Amino acid sequence: MKKGFSSVFTVLILSSMIFLCLVYAESAASKGAESCAEELCLLTGRSLLSEYKTELYDRYGIFMVRSYDDELTKLAEFYLGTDLALSGSALRMSCFDINVSTQMYPGLNIDMFLEQVEKLGTLQAAENLVSSDFLKDLIVSMSSKRDTEISFKDIEERLNDAGNLQLAADEVEGEEREQREQALKLKNRYKESTGEAKTSSAGRASISASVKKTLPSSLLGYRGRGLLVLSGGISDLSFRDLALGEYVLANCSNAVDRLNDTKLKLETEYILYGSSSDPLNQKLVKTSLTGLRFSLNLFSVLKEPSMISTMSSIAALFPLIPQPLTVAVLASIWAGIETKQDIITLYNGGIVPVLKKPSDFATNLRSFIDNGKILASKKTGSGYGSYADYLRILLAFVPEEEKAARLMDVMQLNLTLMDEASFSFRDYAYGLDLSAYFTRLHFASNPIDLLKGGGCVTQTHKYK
Repeated sequence: MKKGFSSVFTVLILSSMIFLCLVYAESAASKGAESCAEELCLLTGRSLLSEYKTELYDRYGIFMVRSYDDELTKLAEFYLGTDLALSGSALRMSCFDINVSTQMYPGLNIDMFLEQVEKLGTLQAAENLVSSDFLKDLIVSMSSKRDTEISFKDIEERLNDAGNLQLAADEVEGEEREQREQALKLKNRYKESTGEAKTSSAGRASISASVKKTLPSSLLGYRGRGLLVLSGGISDLSFRDLALGEYVLANCSNAVDRLNDTKLKLETEYILYGSSSDPLNQKLVKTSLTGLRFSLNLFSVLKEPSMISTMSSIAALFPLIPQPLTVAVLASIWAGIETKQDIITLYNGGIVPVLKKPSDFATNLRSFIDNGKILASKKTGSGYGSYADYLRILLAFVPEEEKAARLMDVMQLNLTLMDEASFSFRDYAYGLDLSAYFTRLHFASNPIDLLKGGGCVTQTHKYK
């Protein structure tokens, strides 16, 4: 009887140990299945993000995926099924349902759009800093050789210095006149050979009313404007806003730096004002630049003692008019003449310092009054004050979201032009939510449902 009792006791002990071993095995398998399911979904989500719009990324560096949930769900089933088959059968897992949704990451969400643009704009600003004049010599000295772009730029600067001589015709004689003509011819040949010849005429491209209605700015309720001062953008200026401005200048065409494969020729001007036609946008920018330069020139004239002295000596010729009034009128005339020359210089690709010194002025008031001529003085050839720099200032006056919406317009127009097929931000998304439901077969029976037989994995996948 004792032997029978021992046998029964041994069987009970062994059964309990076997049961506990199976429980531990199933628990370990369940934990392994959970980890495996997470990783499988992670791979699937990344595979779905790899289906981004390549043309949009190649041209603008922006990641977006088509927001057709049914198509993405089918792709997810394919990717997950392939990975699940390759993961082996040790865990005995299967996926019985999977769902993909992009509703939380719509293509017209400006904040998500700006998350990518901010990083790209910051990199562009850093690149501009590195390539600036005060660092260029250091970089060149550390490099074994100059690249072709820097060499061309040096050549162009020398040709500009030789070709932009502004001496009066009666002061240029003999060899000087011949050298000037040769320099101008050489400069024009250089521009033609490098494809950089520019025309002063405005772009003539425009957007039809039917196309305009489908653009992101129209869908989001942003209209064109004719005045920047009261737009409120300058009060909300932020680092992201500055990065957006750098991105716009680096990737969009303008009146001085034009691109060939664009729907609008003056894209930056469009982002500023939002008119459907290039000529109107350029006219509005020119008006803004004129007002800005007139104010700055008037300030520069009135703050310089030497220039005030010149105007006072001229005002002495009109004794019947109060001198302060005469000086004020002369200052306005001088600022107006200088502003006209500034606009010409900017559209010709020159540099106009924001705050001028007397040596920076391109006009001489006394010469203008005495001879009716505008004689050019020394011009600044480098530094801050190019047409792009003034566009950078104007962009600061436009609210950030409004700029971003019009930048999306430009991208949508150009991608449609590139693909010869319709492209719309409405059909794309910046990320997706993935939900997958898994089941696992147990190694032993589970009559009282002690062990889990399935679970759900929910993940968010977003471009960063």
